Formats: sequence, C-alpha cells, structure tokens
Amino acid sequence: MTKNCPSFTRHQSLEATQVIPLFDSSSTIFTTTPPFKPKAGEVYVLKLDIGHENDWRSDGYRWVQIAARRLPTHGPVIKKCYFHTGKKIKIK
Repeated sequence: MTKNCPSFTRHQSLEATQVIPLFDSSSTIFTTTPPFKPKAGEVYVLKLDIGHENDWRSDGYRWVQIAARRLPTHGPVIKKCYFHTGKKIKIK
C-alpha cells in the first residue's frame, strides 16, 4: 500500500528482526516519496527505484553519517547506517 504518512512511530533503534518483516509484508504501508521534515519518532518505509536509493536524503534535513555496520542475520544482508542531523554553518 502506498501512502505518504508514517508506517508507525518509534523512539528507539529498530533491530534486524523488526526490519525484515517490513519488506516482506504485503500489508506494510510504504511511500515512494520521502516525507518533508518528518517529526521525531516517525518511521517511514520507502520503496525507492534503482538509482534513487539516496532520495530519502531530500527530506528537508541535513544528514551526516556517523557510522555503518552490517547486521548479523541468517537472511538478507542488512547494512545499518547511523546518522544525525547537521546544521548548516552560516558564514557572515
């Protein structure tokens, strides 16, 4: 189902066992357009075409990657990236 509203809200990191079912379920609400300025805790499942994998970055915030690691799973390879929002430096 396509919808541009949060799939759910969460204030803690998602584990691999919670993420994999989101992509396997036909009942998962997903969007093909990144939300603009989502609120803290809102979780969106994006379905992006090949070549558009980084479109999620156009959500109105400036993201800075601080770490990445592969999650140990027995299924698909999952790369978990950690980001924080960065503020633009104003030069006077």
